[in-house]
Amino acid sequence: MELKVGIAKIAQYGRVENSETFELIERPRGSGYSAILSDGQLNGVPDKRVSNQCSKKISDSIFDGVRDSVALRAASDHLYTLFMGKGQAEVVLMSLDLSTETIVVSRNNPHPIYIYRNEDIHEWSNDSLPLGAAAHQSPTINEIRIAPGTILIAASDGVFQAGSSGGYEWDVSLHLLSILEDNYNPSAQEIANLILYQAIHLDENRPRQDMTVVVFQICSSEPGVVPQTRKVYYQIPFALEYVDDLDN
Repeated sequence: MELKVGIAKIAQYGRVENSETFELIERPRGSGYSAILSDGQLNGVPDKRVSNQCSKKISDSIFDGVRDSVALRAASDHLYTLFMGKGQAEVVLMSLDLSTETIVVSRNNPHPIYIYRNEDIHEWSNDSLPLGAAAHQSPTINEIRIAPGTILIAASDGVFQAGSSGGYEWDVSLHLLSILEDNYNPSAQEIANLILYQAIHLDENRPRQDMTVVVFQICSSEPGVVPQTRKVYYQIPFALEYVDDLDN
């Protein structure tokens, strides 16, 4: 089998940097992979430092071999100590755990995770408070067996709130189902792109918040072929204030 990960993100209209942090890490001893999506705020304002501090603490804890739930609790205590409750992060941690042969989703995030399996969509939407809001904050955890055809989708607040300023409330799960029904085996990246494009469209092409979409997709390998090459592809736009002319 193969794990394919798609990420699509955009900054709030008029801003250069998306304040949300995404990180994909290898788990220790070859036990799998984890994706971290951290949406940090300081005094209610999006803050990249909080997002980065939270993501780094989680990844460091996982590298040290602790369980995902412990890693999130450690990150929450870290943020609470640094910012005294004023710095908080909505976090989703999705792990492909080869030691247990399961996908583990740990959340400190009020927004749902969508799971597509057996041509049906399920939603994990248990109540969950942001990290750093209080001491000893615990995550909500869900777990499913690894199986080909499984797709998990996580998104940040800006995606779910898209269109709300115009009084429109969209159903992300219905849009996801239309993507999967209208397209022939879309890739993880195509799914992430299409969800993000719809959110941007609902905000009239001027995103009112930072937006990030993360897609985990489990695919079957070709019969008799064991893929050994790990591939990562990034497409990252950037701008320079000035450009040196290297020919002069």
